Amino acid sequence: MARTVSQNAEERVKWEALFDELGIHYYKSEANFIFFEAPDADGLADAWLTEGYQVRRGQRDSWLRLTIPMAQDGDVMRHILKQFMN
Repeated sequence: MARTVSQNAEERVKWEALFDELGIHYYKSEANFIFFEAPDADGLADAWLTEGYQVRRGQRDSWLRLTIPMAQDGDVMRHILKQFMN
C-alpha cells in the first residue's frame, strides 16, 4: 500500500506541473484523482478514450476527474493532453 501511495504522489506531481504549465485550473488533491477544468472537456475525454483511457465526466460542466494512472499510462495521457491543447 505504501508503494502505491508513493507512486500516486509522484504521478500527481507530474500532472500538477503540466496543468500549471498549460494554465489548466485544478483542485489540489491528496487522493488518487485530480479534478480539473478543460476548455473542451468532452473533446479531451474523447481523445483519451480513443487511445483506451477513460476519465469521469459529468460532475460539473467543462470539468473532468482523472484517476491517477500508472506512470507509463500517465506519460501517454500527458502527451495526448499536450497535443490536444496545442
